[in-house]
Amino acid sequence: MKPSKKILSSRKNWPIPLANLHNMTLWNFAVSGAVISLNITYREGYPVDLVKQYELFDERMPNGQKYADRWNSDNTLFAVYMGSNDVFDVIKVNNTKTWSQNLDDILNVLYTTVENIYEVGGRHFLLVNIPPLYDAPVNAGGKKYHYVTETIPYFDYFLKAKAQKFARQHPDANVLLYNLHAEYSHILNKYQDYKFISSIKSWKTDPESHHHLKNLDKYFWRDFQHISNRANLLIAEDMETFLEKLS
Repeated sequence: MKPSKKILSSRKNWPIPLANLHNMTLWNFAVSGAVISLNITYREGYPVDLVKQYELFDERMPNGQKYADRWNSDNTLFAVYMGSNDVFDVIKVNNTKTWSQNLDDILNVLYTTVENIYEVGGRHFLLVNIPPLYDAPVNAGGKKYHYVTETIPYFDYFLKAKAQKFARQHPDANVLLYNLHAEYSHILNKYQDYKFISSIKSWKTDPESHHHLKNLDKYFWRDFQHISNRANLLIAEDMETFLEKLS
């Protein structure tokens, strides 16, 4: 039995509950399945990368564009969460570089994008690192994607280093780095306290879920790699606490 399209379309990622907590407008330029740069990590069937997402923003939001009056430098938070697909696909890159060299190039593209947002007026940035997806159902047994135990820590380490460098170069900007990796680990380690039935089973693949939407909140993992609505709400609430402490 496959989940219905209605069920699959009901996923609410953390930006939605986070925006609702503040009753703020959410402008979402994210595209499902995207990588940071298709020039480095090519994914067939996913034609929109972070570079293109910024182009979509640049066509609509800066001064002189259609929605320029919908935001300003003082009250807009730019959240950037990218790289989850890159850390899996970087091993497949068809060039002579090592995976770490390719990740360096990928991170440079990410920060060029952040720099572009700064140049058009962005001053508040929330950067999010990569969670421990080596513990996701997609990697059950730790064999198929064993390399992510190296690529994820590498990405997260240099994401932090580049965030710190960006903050030093732009003292008028607020650059916040949210540790999604740590929050995933915390919830998974304490899954019973959070009333999840498992730290590894997914709602989509566990026969006991019967693919009923009413059972989704019992699972941390919605499918092979994505998390459930309630898990996303927990992430949003923790982000809210993180932001409040820094305000």
